[in-house]
Amino acid sequence: MASEQDNIWEKRLANQQFELIGSTTPGGGNGFHDRKSFDLKHDSSYRDNTEHDHWLYFVYFRDLLNSFDPQLQDRFHENLEYELTNCSQNYENTFKRYIAGTGYHYRSEIIDFLSQLSKWLINDGKVILEFISWFDNDDRSFYAFQLKRLPLKNVKEKRRTVIYNGEDESGRLKTVKIPKEKCVIINWPEKLGGFKSYSSTVAKILQLGSKLPSMEETASLEPEKILSRGKSWDQNFNRHVSSWGMMHPDKDLTEFYKEYNSLKVRRTGNLCMEAILGGLNQIIKKLNTILHEEAKLDARSDHYSIEKHQEISARWMNGKVSFATANKYIRS
Repeated sequence: MASEQDNIWEKRLANQQFELIGSTTPGGGNGFHDRKSFDLKHDSSYRDNTEHDHWLYFVYFRDLLNSFDPQLQDRFHENLEYELTNCSQNYENTFKRYIAGTGYHYRSEIIDFLSQLSKWLINDGKVILEFISWFDNDDRSFYAFQLKRLPLKNVKEKRRTVIYNGEDESGRLKTVKIPKEKCVIINWPEKLGGFKSYSSTVAKILQLGSKLPSMEETASLEPEKILSRGKSWDQNFNRHVSSWGMMHPDKDLTEFYKEYNSLKVRRTGNLCMEAILGGLNQIIKKLNTILHEEAKLDARSDHYSIEKHQEISARWMNGKVSFATANKYIRS
């Protein structure tokens, strides 16, 4: 005889066969949801933000992301292994089905989701997702979830709530309060100064202006002054990002400090991945409460190991590891 829990899962799985179509009102679709945020009238993509045309975004952050993007690492090195433990197969399938907002059961879905979170964290210094639950129209039981990213320019983070405001698709100005317990919040790693330090660093870099001189400057400045301007810009830029690691370090640095800088880049990527996996654990914690299970994420990675990085960095600074060994680690 099937248990009550089996019957509940049978109904959940039946509902999961259909697309997540509906509103906050029962009976208007394949279910209803508890979303508090709303779709904005205007596209908030980076293409509408001229700041993201800056060298910081389209070169430095691109290269920094490529240094640790789990999608690339998994594709070429398979350096991130994970599994959900201490949960039912139905729980695991539900998690994988909706974590990346798709309806397929690929192992790579979690990797794809982590990769997307990496892009958002690098470019914004913070990621805020609303956790949206979907319920059966008749008995109001939970059966699915969605994660909606909230554009940072439209939110104010308070102690207990996230205030989300903007112009909705109908053109009305709206403001809603979303309880923090309903959100997944991933911040720039505290060991790198946290979101406040990230924002300050980005602001200082943007104040440097464009890396390349304008057409007017090129026409009016002498070649020596153009070269001097470029060198000064590079030095100031590298000074601001030194704690994260320079993607294009000064040529005058010794090989020792160039390698030390590469270790900083690796550290930044590892710490970002640690923060992102922490976000994944926030999602699992919410699902555990809803589904009455105690799932855990077992993530194993030699590539993203904070402990291994600390060990090699300390040995490098103390002259106890060879250049070949450190370089092999950095390039792995």
